[in-house]
Amino acid sequence: MQRILIAWLFLIPAWPLAQSTIPAETRQKLDAVFSEYDRTNSPGCALGVIRDGNLVYQRGYGMANLEWGIANSSDTVFRIGSTSKQFAAAAIVFLAKQGKLSFDDEIQRFLPEIPRYSSPVTIRHMLHHTSGLRDYLVLAMLSGLRSDDYYTDAEVLEMLFRQREPNFPAGEEYLYSNSNYVLLAYIVERVSGKNLKDFAREQIFQPLGMKNSHFHNDHEHIVPRRATGYSRTADGFRINMTRLPMIGDGGVLTSVEDLLLWDRNFYQDRLGVAETLHSPTTLNNGEPIDYAFGLRVGSYRGLKTVRHGGAFVGFRADMVRFPEQRVSIVCLCNLSQTRPSDLADEVADIVLAESLQAREEEQEGETHVPPPDEPLPPDDWDAYEGTYEVEPGVIIEVTVEERKLFANATAQGKFELEPVARDNFRLAAVDALIQFERDDSGAVHRLTFHRGASSVPAPRVPGRALSGPDLQAYAGTYFSSELNADYSLESKEGKLLLKVGKRSPEPVTVREDASASSELGRFQFEKDSEGNVIGFVLQAGRVKNLRFQRRRP
Repeated sequence: MQRILIAWLFLIPAWPLAQSTIPAETRQKLDAVFSEYDRTNSPGCALGVIRDGNLVYQRGYGMANLEWGIANSSDTVFRIGSTSKQFAAAAIVFLAKQGKLSFDDEIQRFLPEIPRYSSPVTIRHMLHHTSGLRDYLVLAMLSGLRSDDYYTDAEVLEMLFRQREPNFPAGEEYLYSNSNYVLLAYIVERVSGKNLKDFAREQIFQPLGMKNSHFHNDHEHIVPRRATGYSRTADGFRINMTRLPMIGDGGVLTSVEDLLLWDRNFYQDRLGVAETLHSPTTLNNGEPIDYAFGLRVGSYRGLKTVRHGGAFVGFRADMVRFPEQRVSIVCLCNLSQTRPSDLADEVADIVLAESLQAREEEQEGETHVPPPDEPLPPDDWDAYEGTYEVEPGVIIEVTVEERKLFANATAQGKFELEPVARDNFRLAAVDALIQFERDDSGAVHRLTFHRGASSVPAPRVPGRALSGPDLQAYAGTYFSSELNADYSLESKEGKLLLKVGKRSPEPVTVREDASASSELGRFQFEKDSEGNVIGFVLQAGRVKNLRFQRRRP
């Protein structure tokens, strides 16, 4: 069998690795897209433009390592975050092709520790994020862990095994959850006897010649040519890092040149997984979703796309394929404030200019440029203060502090808003615009978050906020058996403060309808027949309906 395989490989025509020539004008336009990062004192990105299986342009911008002055290049190794999911999905497809599992197997066949819910959860549900399983990263944050705390694979499994209910019945909805792909990694290990790192090396990376790619499950592992991840701060750049060993949902370290070899496989299909990886699914009601096997199948300006982005600890990534044009764009960055998906789209605007349709805003004559009105002075910013809900459990708290305006989004931290026009503020941390909107009476009733080509509305949460003595009824200690954590609420100096685990105390805004919100999410307090607060239900984006009971004094 090995001799047959080797002979078959020699029949495949060789692909030239040398970079093809593109017009100087096009190169200049591409470089202009990354001009902000094309410096020796900043982290940046590596770009690869692939056409017909060849790199027609490859270049690094900015530095892979600021301490040693090492520049980014096409062979720099980056962490690619959730762009890794397609490789974990490929491993599952391999095992299915070998008859060792079926996509429609219930997950308890391999993970008997997971509770059986009212609707069976299958491997297929996890691959497409329709399982309803709660996101372990959000659960860790809700349990009181900080973003830089260390926890093990075993602790993640224990956390997921404690969940008594899912976010929703399997197949009813789509909700992205990193738990799906972490559990798929464990299934690979239990079925094959090898962890995902070793399995992917033998079945994917080595056969394709991706010698600089691996699942990184050991933070002490030395990686040649690895970039350092950074975040921009008020006083320069800071190194981002993680010691977390989880893989499957992320964890692949790779380079532009290696991803060229992965891209070729979607046309050659040497691994026999390409067609399956491109297959989206439907919900129980027949509604289609765009998420396939670790990839999104969609469109950009009229052209079909297959892509997935990633973000983790100072690294940002996106790889988008235009299969009908046989063009792919790889954008890997080592600065958390970069937007590789937007950058990749700008590159597509250049290299596919003759094929792309006009943008919707160009067709409709609409833009998100703020009007030329002067910004309101800080004395008038109280009108913006309040809670805005993007979706159940995902909120944005807007506050005025020392004549500055801040937005605090669920699980995202607090960021200052810079005034640019009346009711328009720039969120510099992610290069976005927040536009406050007023009703007929002139009251602010909604904000819209504009970033790139996307616009996300967030209506203001109605209801009077409680203060002073009214908050005392909500003070106390609340316990969640699913988190195995206590939430301590203390009424202090007219505010209600929440303390959980190692996290710093944070304010909770309670309204007259017994709903509340904080950086963690949206609370709904529950009362008994006598009006005493007995618990609450927490909505936190990728974790829904988490129940807490009040401990007796």
